[in-house]
Amino acid sequence: MDNKIVSFGYNTEQSNFGFTAWESTGTKYNFNIEGNVLGIFSSNNHYYLLSQVTSSFGDDCMVGTIDTREVTIENPENASYILLSNNEPSVESMTISKILSTTKTKQELANGMSIEQTTAFQQLAKLGIELVKQDFELSEKVTVCGIENEHFKSFQEKYIGRAK
Repeated sequence: MDNKIVSFGYNTEQSNFGFTAWESTGTKYNFNIEGNVLGIFSSNNHYYLLSQVTSSFGDDCMVGTIDTREVTIENPENASYILLSNNEPSVESMTISKILSTTKTKQELANGMSIEQTTAFQQLAKLGIELVKQDFELSEKVTVCGIENEHFKSFQEKYIGRAK
């Protein structure tokens, strides 16, 4: 693992589509604060950041689980250290998180396996979710700013296919 750290936050701005400042710690629909980056993967024309949670609210109850969120970029110049995520998790992203967050997967990762080598990762492909790792260079520290669905889609349309 590259030891790249991701910090999660979200933007509550509803009116200004160009405003993506981090306003709140954690994420809107769960309590993850930080994690270790496992990579950016694509599936069905969507890009997903996978990370293993290292810090969460609620007595770190989510530590060790796999956080999956659909991401896009805000600006090509800062794409290696700032990503935007959709505040409304899709069924596919929730399925990926659920299947990859097993005790067995946690153990496989602790034993040094990459996420792609885990048993659960192979199960996703059987369900039709074939995750392909993207050659995307990230900084040692990455900020993921969750934004509302309409805002996310506007950035996604602007930069679709540029996430490589």
